[in-house]
Amino acid sequence: MGRQIRQVNTNLTGPITRTFGTGQVRFFTNASTTFAVPAGVTSIRARVWGAGSNAGDDGSSIYGGGGGGFAMRVVTGLTPGTNITVTVGVTSGGTSSFGSHVSATGGGLPSGGSGSNGDVNYTGGSSFVSGPHGGGGAASLFGNGGDAVRADINTFAKRGASGGGGRSESNHGMPGAAGLFGNGGAGGSVVQSQLDCLAQNGTSLFSASLDLIGTGGGGGGAYSTNAGHGANGGGGGATTGPSASCGGHGGFPGGGGGYSGTSTSQTKVGNGACGLVILEW
Repeated sequence: MGRQIRQVNTNLTGPITRTFGTGQVRFFTNASTTFAVPAGVTSIRARVWGAGSNAGDDGSSIYGGGGGGFAMRVVTGLTPGTNITVTVGVTSGGTSSFGSHVSATGGGLPSGGSGSNGDVNYTGGSSFVSGPHGGGGAASLFGNGGDAVRADINTFAKRGASGGGGRSESNHGMPGAAGLFGNGGAGGSVVQSQLDCLAQNGTSLFSASLDLIGTGGGGGGAYSTNAGHGANGGGGGATTGPSASCGGHGGFPGGGGGYSGTSTSQTKVGNGACGLVILEW
């Protein structure tokens, strides 16, 4: 059975979707289970995020992880008492779904996942090959996730509903991108004493609202140390250098992980964040 967090008549409403039905909400966060349609209920609003991908090696190239996709649908015509399977992507790139009604795939190497069969469908941000870099940001109700910094061209991470992760750049880290309602983390640099500065995590300014899940910033990149992590859906940052440590982890839900190193033997990956399913009735 999955861990379920139930909130009745919650005030966690946002400017876009507002309260649905009687305002009862259930979160599914760490496993797959069945959901029994409550008595008297024939319509449920489902929001699904696919899991972010871990950074990794696909056998030919090394990538940061893509962000998970997002979909939302109001499912009508349900029969009270019917059991519906709720699947949550809890492994790298796992798909989340509410029965056969609506689903969102997880991120890949390096592309983002996508929503399917929803009233709203969005795509997670991508990462890129050619050098260390961050992970893609997760999609959300507010749009596609941001892409990570590309390591093969001089550019910044892209802002989306959630920001993409930063990467290392010439002895210093590039920042992660801002999300729609959150700031990207600053990059860490090598200081004069050659001690490493930690990159900063991304932030999410309105994480309490259901509407704003997945709108945080990406983690910053760093040189020779741990990268910053994404916040509330942002992609993890990346690291490089002679003592490169792990890439930053993606922010929950659905952010992709960054990676460090320049070959398969040097790669130290950041993890993608798990998916999420929210049901309201």
